[in-house]
Amino acid sequence: MIGDIAEHHDKPDAAAVAVAGNVEIYIPLGGIIDIEKEKSRLLRRLEKADKDLAGIEKTLSNEDFIAKAPEEIIRQRRERKAELEAEKVRLEKNLEMLGR
Repeated sequence: MIGDIAEHHDKPDAAAVAVAGNVEIYIPLGGIIDIEKEKSRLLRRLEKADKDLAGIEKTLSNEDFIAKAPEEIIRQRRERKAELEAEKVRLEKNLEMLGR
C-alpha cells in the first residue's frame, strides 16, 4: 500500500528510512514490530557494546600491556574497538529511528 507521496514530508514516528539518490522513503514500523520490545533489545545491545568498549579502551590505555603484548594482539584489540564504535553508532541511529 502506498501512503502519501509528496515533495516533502516530515518523518513519521517509529519509521525506517531508506534513501535512494535524493529520495527518502519512510516505512512506518508501528504494527509491524513491537516498538518497545525492539527498543529494549537495542538498548541491551548498546549497553553491552559500551561495556565491551570500556574494557578494550582500558586495555589499550595500559602502557604495560602495549609494551609487552604482541603487535598482532594490539592490532586485534584496536580493530575490535573500531567495530564496537561503529556498532554503537548503528544502534544509536536505530534507536533514534524508533523514537528513542
